[in-house]
Amino acid sequence: MKLLTRYWFSFTRTSKPSPLNVGCGVTAFGYADALELLREHLAPEDVARVAGHVENIDVSTLDPGHVVPNLGIVSNRGIWFPVACKVISK
Repeated sequence: MKLLTRYWFSFTRTSKPSPLNVGCGVTAFGYADALELLREHLAPEDVARVAGHVENIDVSTLDPGHVVPNLGIVSNRGIWFPVACKVISK
């Protein structure tokens, strides 16, 4: 059985408003799987802006005013913030 891991990705900021300026939450089978989900659901120029990541992120440590109240399902494989990205099940 493969275990899922929560990741929080940070991106270089752009001058245009973007939810990715805040970050992106992904649950995946590993780092490579998380990057694959980003490639599948974000524009290539956004994926290129990945600046770092935190593995096993405790979601309670994320921005309580914007991120926490707008989380998707963090226990399933997929992108859970921003929730406009669809969740993928395998």
